[in-house]
Amino acid sequence: MSEVKNEVAAKKPFFKSTAFKCIIVLLIIVLISGIFLTICNSLFYVSDAERLERALGKLYDDGESVSCETETIDSTISVDDATINSVYKITTINGEYVLDVTGSGGFSGGTVTCYIRVYVDASASTCEVKKISISSNSGQSYISKIGTDDLQTLVDQQNTSGFTAFSTDGITTGATYSLTAISNATNAAVTYMKAKYLGEVAADPFENFEYVDYINKNSTSYSVSNGVVTYSIKTKAKGNSGAFTITITVDSTETVVSFTTSSKSDDGYTMYGTENYVGMSASGILELLDLSSNSVGSTLTTGASDSNFLCAYAALFATANYQNCINAEVSQ
Repeated sequence: MSEVKNEVAAKKPFFKSTAFKCIIVLLIIVLISGIFLTICNSLFYVSDAERLERALGKLYDDGESVSCETETIDSTISVDDATINSVYKITTINGEYVLDVTGSGGFSGGTVTCYIRVYVDASASTCEVKKISISSNSGQSYISKIGTDDLQTLVDQQNTSGFTAFSTDGITTGATYSLTAISNATNAAVTYMKAKYLGEVAADPFENFEYVDYINKNSTSYSVSNGVVTYSIKTKAKGNSGAFTITITVDSTETVVSFTTSSKSDDGYTMYGTENYVGMSASGILELLDLSSNSVGSTLTTGASDSNFLCAYAALFATANYQNCINAEVSQ
């Protein structure tokens, strides 16, 4: 009996100790925090239906009341640099649809999700983006710099001569990466709608080309003259670097003759000299890169790793696909 009393007596100091009091306080904090978070989730939760209703309010002016129905997404249609999340047919306006699309290519590989209003005229075989609203984003700290005027400028690119795809060209926002993701989403919306409702599946001019993962195919082209291929390449953004616009010529030796970029490193670090690519072939350029991790090798470690990777990758794309360009020219 005395042993039991001694055990109880030994435990009493712990329940009166500072450690025990700290545990109780922490448990109370956890309990209160859990209750608070539960209340906040209930107050601020936005359902998909409410999110769509808000988007429609932004996409249709003057409080125009519209109704819609959900379309089944055609999984056989592929789009680049984006994901089609939902497609809604506007039942109160003939030919109009709203797409919920997540565009990739944002800052540090982040994304931007948009609602995109599209008009399709099957009789005229046309597809036109009418308006864009931003729904959410992942890791885009400067997204607030993109205003409705910037989104409208993006939409208005359709009216320019020779328009082929939406891009950030000529739009200064301070959030180029985020706008790139939005333009990717918009291009994907148009691609999907043309394929689904107009039966237009755009031919891939770079089908069977190598090293295209970081090449913006919508904004890249090439021409052939006297055995020399001249590329106008736009890369995708990568990490801390925005997209590069690069002109590269490659001759019959399948080496770089000239390399000119209209862009520069966005991070302020020293880049690998563009003149160093002249005379290089695909095998030599490959030695500068580590494609297993999509990064640069030790030769290009100058601090501007992402920028250097994109420039080297563009040179690799140009040299490795010289013969593809020649073959395509001959077959035309």
